[in-house]
Amino acid sequence: GTSYHSFMKKTARAARTYGSAFVLQDRAPVENVMTRADLAKRNNLPFLFLITPDRIVEVVMNERGQVVYIKWITYAEDPKTINNPTGAFTAVVGNSTNTNAQKITVIWTPQTLTREIEGDVVETLPNELGYVPVFPLYPEGNDDPVLEPMPMGIEYSLAQIQHRIYNLASLIDEIADSQAYSILVVPGDDRNFTLGVGNALTGISET
Repeated sequence: GTSYHSFMKKTARAARTYGSAFVLQDRAPVENVMTRADLAKRNNLPFLFLITPDRIVEVVMNERGQVVYIKWITYAEDPKTINNPTGAFTAVVGNSTNTNAQKITVIWTPQTLTREIEGDVVETLPNELGYVPVFPLYPEGNDDPVLEPMPMGIEYSLAQIQHRIYNLASLIDEIADSQAYSILVVPGDDRNFTLGVGNALTGISET
């Protein structure tokens, strides 16, 4: 129900926010599809699905940047709706408000598609594609997808700089606050001064 343009805008925002985003591309069933009118039916259209890094349990990529294994979390109100009669992956995804929604772990490999509920394998299907239909999208390049399939983006570098500035500002404030009293107070007898830029507080014993 989402246009390709809107979907890619959402995916681009997610990639900038998380430093990376992954898109699942499922294929449409090819049996009994004869005309463009058949393909125009919503159930026969291929679709894209966004997987953000916070949902991913584990992902493995090769030197070419291809996903060769992915394990991620989704939710479904009825686990039976995970696969429609054609075998296309149609999980209901999102933090469902239905109290009966179940947390499902989905595992894609070039050979199989597996889903688990609470650690128990409930279904394993053959992956007829022969590859994992997931591709990454980065706001920046990923120079080493094998070691860093989900690299930290530019936001992480900016956060580090901001954290450093915050720490330096805190140190300066602490030094200034700690030194202010010792600078303003000098040894001497208790006396009343008219406060001004040329005066200092007294009251500390000279000994």
